Amino acid sequence: MRSNDLNQCGAVVTYPSPLITAACRGVTCSPASGSFFPVGTTTVTCTTGTGAQCSFDITVVDTQPPTIACPANITTSSAPNACGAIVNYPAPSISDNCPGFLFLTTSPASGSTFPVGTTTVTAVGTDDAGNTASCSFTVTVNDTQPPTIICSANITKSTDPGECSAIVDFGPPIVTDNCPGAIVTTDFESGSSFPIGTTTVTATATDVTGNTSTCNFTVTVRDTEAPVLECPADIVTLNDVGVAGAVVEFVPPILTDNCAGVMVVSDPPSGSLFPIGTTTVTTTASDASPNSPDSTCTFNVTVEASINVKRPSGGDVFQGFRTSIRWNAVGNLGDRVKIDLYRNGEFVATIRESTPNDGKLRWNVSDSLPTGRGFKTRVSSLEVPSVFGQSAEAFRIRDPN
Repeated sequence: MRSNDLNQCGAVVTYPSPLITAACRGVTCSPASGSFFPVGTTTVTCTTGTGAQCSFDITVVDTQPPTIACPANITTSSAPNACGAIVNYPAPSISDNCPGFLFLTTSPASGSTFPVGTTTVTAVGTDDAGNTASCSFTVTVNDTQPPTIICSANITKSTDPGECSAIVDFGPPIVTDNCPGAIVTTDFESGSSFPIGTTTVTATATDVTGNTSTCNFTVTVRDTEAPVLECPADIVTLNDVGVAGAVVEFVPPILTDNCAGVMVVSDPPSGSLFPIGTTTVTTTASDASPNSPDSTCTFNVTVEASINVKRPSGGDVFQGFRTSIRWNAVGNLGDRVKIDLYRNGEFVATIRESTPNDGKLRWNVSDSLPTGRGFKTRVSSLEVPSVFGQSAEAFRIRDPN
């Protein structure tokens, strides 16, 4: 028994001549030594000149494996919405030193679904003698399909009480992909504190092969909280010297707000000249947000300056007699006053052009004054002429005769 010659489906076999006696007169063998013997078993028959025969077998075994060649490596993309691809590839080529049936197997087979990644395909060829040869190549399926990501709807929220921001919770984006394992990241986490205004939140989905998709939505935080104002207490003061009013400065109202940037305006402002009497100061606080209402508070500034004429008030006074004029002055009205006589609102005469502002005067009622009802005395400040007082009730001037 011997193996085939290289690339031959048999072998040239030389064998020794059979042993014979002299009486046999020579021997011939068929097939002759040095002949080409095919794969398998061939019987050699030797015959002597006397007709005697013998035989033996020569077996040639095919030990040469087939020759097999695989196609080149294959690279392709995954099928749409699939985590793999159906790949068809050409069959490996196979040949053998002997004719006959050649059995070829490939695994995975052509037309199989190959997953994303690299798969080795192994081909095995087997000839009739059971000799085998193999080759391999790779099929690489690349995932080139990015994930699909859907973000939350835009969110609008008011600031948290007392805060210039808001804690905002939002649901995770919805992510689908042709392959499992995609992860999602957002540049702001749900439950983060968002400032006033509009913030864009970007979410990114990344699959295991590095394909990415993004979506975004906005978080709008509105300041709807009004400022809180607390005005100072009412102010009561005297007029400034020689002025029909007073320059009054007041402490600013106490302001609290959840956000900075509040504008506070008082009308009239601190440091204004307030007239005699009571003026209401209105303070308005407006913050920077157009969404929050204004806040207001009020207080009063009272400037006191008055002259109260106590006498004469009602009753009678008599020509040629002395009577008393009494008044009470409040405020910085100066040291001297003027006293006039009015009748039914019309000027009649000046009683004193200037007299000390001490609250009393002895008046000698002139005989030249008219008699009758409807008279009142008016006491006016010489420094602040707009401040005056007059008799609460009209009196009568009578002729004593």
